[in-house]
Amino acid sequence: MQSRSRVTIAGSCAGTARTGLIGASAFIPLLEVLPEHRREGIGSELVRRILAELQDFYMVDLVCDPELEPFYRRFEMMLLSGMGLRRRHLLEP
Repeated sequence: MQSRSRVTIAGSCAGTARTGLIGASAFIPLLEVLPEHRREGIGSELVRRILAELQDFYMVDLVCDPELEPFYRRFEMMLLSGMGLRRRHLLEP
């Protein structure tokens, strides 16, 4: 099961987020804000919406790059250890 949230500006999508749900656990595999709309509060609004939707879940996890840790700490998220794989070459045109 999953849910989706969007923020639009002038009819265009400025940011989007998705969640995945498994039992009492939730994860946020995607939260993106278009570069031209960053620092406008869109990411914060998406996080607030998602966390409100997931308020009854025991755990909500996401993986982010180190430079985004301070952003997520503002929402009472804490640093956890984990592992991941990034195939950045797949993002290149």
